[in-house]
Amino acid sequence: MRNGIPSVHFMNGIDGKQIERGTVARSMMENLTTAKAPFHGHEEYAFYSDLTTPAFMGLFEGHFFFREIYESYPESFFILNTRNVEDWIQSRLNHGGNQIKRFREHYGLIDDQDVVKLWRNQWESHHDRVTGFFSDKTGKLIVFDIDRHGGEYLAKALEPTYSLDPKLWGHYGKTEKRYRREE
Repeated sequence: MRNGIPSVHFMNGIDGKQIERGTVARSMMENLTTAKAPFHGHEEYAFYSDLTTPAFMGLFEGHFFFREIYESYPESFFILNTRNVEDWIQSRLNHGGNQIKRFREHYGLIDDQDVVKLWRNQWESHHDRVTGFFSDKTGKLIVFDIDRHGGEYLAKALEPTYSLDPKLWGHYGKTEKRYRREE
């Protein structure tokens, strides 16, 4: 939003205001089951991220529906945020709301290590599916490694459609370490 692009992240929309009805992910889930475009009802945004429902709404992860998003919005850019898979897993563990318990219950898993294995498999599978799907859609996928890339990389990747000021780039919503994984 700092670059003037109307954005939504999880439950926070324009100017950090919470979105009515919970999240874009909840609306997306409802839209997909009623044959509407995934972001129907939230057209005021141009950038969507963290398309997950909060714990009290069950479990829905909108990023897995990139094909449906592309079918409804083929002119869009897609950003695959990536990083070292172990760091990503630790970040998930650090989120509040007892993420690991939520996933264990949703998927009927026995212990925390089963959830970690699931996440690792989902990460690898999702990356493979996304890069495979976009392999013939030149210029539509931006692979953004949060450990290596910054605002300059993203600004260049989105030119000339968007004119971004790389100095406004920052890491927002970074989770603090709350969970220590036993290896």
